[in-house]
Amino acid sequence: MSVARHHRLRIMAGISCRGEYMLGILEEEGECKTEYIRRMAMSYEIIDLLNSLADKGYIQIKKPNHKLRLHSLTDLGREYLEQVRKIYGQSA
Repeated sequence: MSVARHHRLRIMAGISCRGEYMLGILEEEGECKTEYIRRMAMSYEIIDLLNSLADKGYIQIKKPNHKLRLHSLTDLGREYLEQVRKIYGQSA
């Protein structure tokens, strides 16, 4: 286990601890509505975080209508989480 390597990976990827938690939620839950993520994250200030992750290519945001936003991991997001697992010696 290497916390230092994990921290360096997160810095290089430009992901905050909260952003990494969001990726974990999406990996476990699959495609989610914004409201569901708010409940899981226990925070109402997640829109900027989700938009930042989308801008960096880690998540995809679908907008089927003007009110609904669906969030899901991209291949880059899955690859990032796989790198974290490798640092800690865990398999998927």
